[in-house]
Amino acid sequence: MSDKYKRFEIFGIYNPISIGIKEINEIGTSLDSLEEYLNKIQSLDVYYAAPIVYKINDNLVGIYAISENIPSVVPLKPYIVLNQIEGISEWYVMLKEGKTVKYDDFINNIDTSRYYDDNHVIVTLSEKEIDNLLNKYFSQL
Repeated sequence: MSDKYKRFEIFGIYNPISIGIKEINEIGTSLDSLEEYLNKIQSLDVYYAAPIVYKINDNLVGIYAISENIPSVVPLKPYIVLNQIEGISEWYVMLKEGKTVKYDDFINNIDTSRYYDDNHVIVTLSEKEIDNLLNKYFSQL
């Protein structure tokens, strides 16, 4: 059978949280552990990047915005919560002065080692890192 558990979303006080096997192992069956986990993750001083969807030339485009030196929670794979909007053809990250890079170029060229939850990482980009991404991957929408 190919039904493998992947993750599920909890809609927390501040932002959705992706619960995977790692989180389930940490929480177990204790409501106290669930409370501690939710408090810990929702108390972090981070910006939770949420996409905005635009219609550009009859295509739907999803864009996340990231600023320099701000710890930002970004998904490993871009998505819209609960698939409320379907048919997004391209995903981008706006980094500076309206300049964007494709999401895959962004996520494949940043440090993704700071774990947030099953589908998100915390990234903090310096001005130099942003400039390097833009110099290498700038995409005009």
